[in-house]
Amino acid sequence: QQRADGCFGDGSPGCVRRHALAVWGLAHAAREAQWSRGMFMGSLAAGVEWLGAQRRPDGGFNEGGIDTPSDAVSTALAAIACEQARSCGVPGDAGAERRTIAWFDRVR
Repeated sequence: QQRADGCFGDGSPGCVRRHALAVWGLAHAAREAQWSRGMFMGSLAAGVEWLGAQRRPDGGFNEGGIDTPSDAVSTALAAIACEQARSCGVPGDAGAERRTIAWFDRVR
């Protein structure tokens, strides 16, 4: 269930991956239900907004909270979820997305 702040889950450290998977799935459902896509857009936009707020200053994402470094799995899932939402018409933050790509460039 989606909370009022847009999070799918309890919002605790460790829910970024689950949340990203929920956003990804919701985007897929929105694409499949083209005739009723509008019913998904508010939840999808709120989910992307919450996910964006979890982005670390280095551009990555993590599962452990404020003091945990960004990790590749969380960052990849978040990036894919945001891209899938954008494919449904949810606007993204191009600057933040560039920071995420730069994070991958730095850690490879």
